[in-house]
Amino acid sequence: MPRSSDPRSDAALLLASQCGDPAAFDALYARYRNLVAAWAERFTDNSDDALDVFQDTFQCLLEKMPDLSLSGRLSSLLFPIVRSLAADIHRRNGRRRIVERAASVPAAQRDDDTFMRREALAAVVAGLPGFQRCIVLMRFVDGLSLEEIAAALGVPVGTVKSRLHYAVERLRRDPRCRSYLLEMKRASVG
Repeated sequence: MPRSSDPRSDAALLLASQCGDPAAFDALYARYRNLVAAWAERFTDNSDDALDVFQDTFQCLLEKMPDLSLSGRLSSLLFPIVRSLAADIHRRNGRRRIVERAASVPAAQRDDDTFMRREALAAVVAGLPGFQRCIVLMRFVDGLSLEEIAAALGVPVGTVKSRLHYAVERLRRDPRCRSYLLEMKRASVG
């Protein structure tokens, strides 16, 4: 995950922000805005809802700021906020549950020969059970560590490891994933 230009840890930035340093909150925002935007888009059905979730997430963070203490990365606090806010929007709009979507391929890359394989991979990932899909996306799309995923989901690291293992095994067995992964391997070697 890209880091902001401020070298301080999330905990140090949080403490500085609590002590009145507005640049510290700006650094946290810069560090996590893209990740929060990606999660908001993943959990909502349209860009207006995603924007609402994005804005409300940072508003919630500001409101909780005076009482927060952080032992790890801020992502472990932000993920449940994004997911909860998206679920609230789904309830308000009459949808029963939130559905986490795999990241789609940008339009600029759709003329690429591998577009169909990427779409197939996204379909396979979308077909994973919800908890497995969530872990796969957090690990391989968002770049979070196993410990960060465990903290964000409120489960033991062992649970994350086992669910990730079963998800990866399922992906390996699917021929659509296998062809995409073989192509990616050839591209990285050549």
